Amino acid sequence: STEANHYKDSTSNARHGTGGPDATYFPEPPTQIDGTIEKCVRTNGIDEGMATANTQLSETAYGAGSVRAWVRRQADSQSSRSAVFGKRRADGNAYEIGIRLHTSNYLQIETNSGGEWRYVQSSNILNNNTWVLVHGRFSNPGTIQIFENGVYIGESASFNETVTVSNTPIGIGGLMVFDWDNNDNRRFNGDVDEARLALTSWSDAWIKAEYENEANFTTFMSIEYESAIGVPILTVAQDGESIKLIWTYS
Repeated sequence: STEANHYKDSTSNARHGTGGPDATYFPEPPTQIDGTIEKCVRTNGIDEGMATANTQLSETAYGAGSVRAWVRRQADSQSSRSAVFGKRRADGNAYEIGIRLHTSNYLQIETNSGGEWRYVQSSNILNNNTWVLVHGRFSNPGTIQIFENGVYIGESASFNETVTVSNTPIGIGGLMVFDWDNNDNRRFNGDVDEARLALTSWSDAWIKAEYENEANFTTFMSIEYESAIGVPILTVAQDGESIKLIWTYS
């Protein structure tokens, strides 16, 4: 979404985000630049970010969730465990579910049930100016798992909690608390694109297909015609094989 200083939720939930300076949590808006698909947001790690209005992901505590975003960092100097994207808890110092970047430049997936905090950290350093699609998911009972570019990286210790609901913003660029001199804001210096949350634990196949569709669209899907009858054929690559779907006209 590219409207000035306004960021569209592409789902029917319509949880649109607004950047500073009019937003409650960020003094300045993020910059809009070209992203992986269309436009993305860039936050400077100082005072830029965007947030939705207070919202709840669910009416009741939930036991499964997923988060994803394309992430690209712009500097070696980051806040400790920078808050990249996610849904903040009411106490302000943690995500219900979200993505962070560790000081050592490893991506993390975090969830906090209100009684138990868990995270899983990638084993791959996120290099400067390199886009990575990171997925995270959890389920109860189960673990928190992290994927990068459609590939499973690792998982946390067991996570056997439901996540309590907070009426708080979803945001990019920091933890969205009022005191901007407090390091707990965990400001992020970099770019975020195609960020999403869901109250379901996405499957391995879903995660792989999202990456292939967005990163390698021309090889993931092709359309051709059968020469004899002129019927269009859609071919989708999945796990090294091709699935052929024949469209017919009514």
